[in-house]
Amino acid sequence: MIAIQSFSTEYYQLIVTCDEDVFKDGVVSVIANRALTKYNVPPEIFEKCSALTEDGIEELKRFPAIICQENTEMKGVTSPNQFCMLCYIQKVMAAGKNIKIAFKPIAPIQQIKLCDKRNAMFFGLNMDCAITDLNQSAWSVRKINVFEAFKEAGIPGVPMPV
Repeated sequence: MIAIQSFSTEYYQLIVTCDEDVFKDGVVSVIANRALTKYNVPPEIFEKCSALTEDGIEELKRFPAIICQENTEMKGVTSPNQFCMLCYIQKVMAAGKNIKIAFKPIAPIQQIKLCDKRNAMFFGLNMDCAITDLNQSAWSVRKINVFEAFKEAGIPGVPMPV
């Protein structure tokens, strides 16, 4: 398992999926045209990583990932029973029109906590519209220290780098 200390504290990945069994299988699929697009990735990461070269994938593995299913409702609302997961990425593979990402979970997070408008701000999430960042399958990178975001949002139970 990757040590929390070796994660980047400058970026994190947000992977939103409609896969119902995403946490059972440990593999998430994202449609290629919604993966690491120039509109949802900082320019410096887009240049290095969006083509999914070997070096680009190795760089992405350094970023912690929050993997979640699409919200159950629109406008930043989801079921209190829905959980997302802080994870680390193990492998990335193009498979036809999809990108498959194998991951290992680190800590579960109640997804509704990310939907809270104040908390969403710490994670760089847009909750101010009908279709929010958590309503549409996509793979993005945010230039945010996710560990600081968890602290600022008061979300407990997440291992922190020392």
